[in-house]
Amino acid sequence: MSGRCRSSGLTPGELARAGRLRNPDDRARFVAARGLLRQLLGSYLSCPPSEVPLEYGEQGKPVLPAPEPLHFNLSHAGTTALLAVARQARVGVDVERVRPLAHVDRVARRVLTPEELAVWTALPPDRRLEDFFERWVRLEALAKMIGCGVWRLLADRPQGVPPARYLVLSPGERLVGAVAMEGERPLRLVERVLD
Repeated sequence: MSGRCRSSGLTPGELARAGRLRNPDDRARFVAARGLLRQLLGSYLSCPPSEVPLEYGEQGKPVLPAPEPLHFNLSHAGTTALLAVARQARVGVDVERVRPLAHVDRVARRVLTPEELAVWTALPPDRRLEDFFERWVRLEALAKMIGCGVWRLLADRPQGVPPARYLVLSPGERLVGAVAMEGERPLRLVERVLD
């Protein structure tokens, strides 16, 4: 057995997090998404999914212990999960359901750069909501790549953020996703239905 693997199922923290989800469907999807994550990482590490040594950073982002060069990120919305894996390059992923937002104009003014806001406000009103979510998932994916929250990223943006390449996805009806990744390394992207 590889020294990078350990014998255990979901961690107590993962079980506690799943247990805090009130909706049984959400709880089952969380467990399924963690299972998918462990299965894919186990294939890279040559160990059973239950032995993948996941650790959690300050923002709750799962990571592999150093010096493992494998970077990954997982996001799910409803029954759709997206998982990105890259070697030696940080990666972040987000997926969101496009849904009405009561104050989308106000939120857009807080999170978009002046240039992005000018482009966004020039769009026809019936196109703005989907465009906002496309911009939001890129922002969220970048924040997850860096390992910070969106609001922290926005506070740091004037000082500059690391360059990233983006892949914007449409994984299903009324869903939008994005991957942010450093550099030009190869990327593996997995999309799964959790039900």
